[in-house]
Amino acid sequence: MHEEAFSARAGGSSVAFMVTADEIAGVSIFAALGPAERERLSRVAADISLSPGEYAANEGDERALFGLLEGRIEVVKLVDGIERVLGERHPGDVIGEVPITLGTVFPVGFRAAERSRVMRVGAEDYHDVATAAPHVGQEVAKLAAHRIGGSSGLQGIAAEPPPLDGLVALPQVWPTPHIAWLSAESIVDLRTRAAEEAGRVLTGERPRYSVT
Repeated sequence: MHEEAFSARAGGSSVAFMVTADEIAGVSIFAALGPAERERLSRVAADISLSPGEYAANEGDERALFGLLEGRIEVVKLVDGIERVLGERHPGDVIGEVPITLGTVFPVGFRAAERSRVMRVGAEDYHDVATAAPHVGQEVAKLAAHRIGGSSGLQGIAAEPPPLDGLVALPQVWPTPHIAWLSAESIVDLRTRAAEEAGRVLTGERPRYSVT
């Protein structure tokens, strides 16, 4: 776990700069990078160790891209004040493809379910990699579109009706929906369409919602 090399603490997690080029090759989106590219990435990627319950990224944190090297990470989100576990990440998976693609903060949190280790690549360093190796940006954009869309993605979660509680749970109360354009659902929908459009452009497809 390279504990002897940890030089700082961030939010309770241990941070070092010891991720190796070989370990980077084990992260799916970086597997096709050449040895020299992985070596350059290893010099800017932070090596972070997490204890169970610690967060690699909290909901609302600034964008970055993570690769899970060891352990297991839970995807968690507060929905109407209730914490929900939406999924998991395993070694080789990436974390943060949605905010890094859309230029937003993290829409969900990523919490260690067991002792875990991740590599963190800042936004500027990620874009340097994507410029030098466009296929990395294409794969990240496609993954972001997949994470957002569908019934199990953020769009599907936003569309679920909230649980009834308090006054609206009373049998004599009839709640009626009212959604203006500026809502959590509409914001997720706009971000979903943006991610899908980015994926189409990066893969050479014609954008569906072009503006002339």
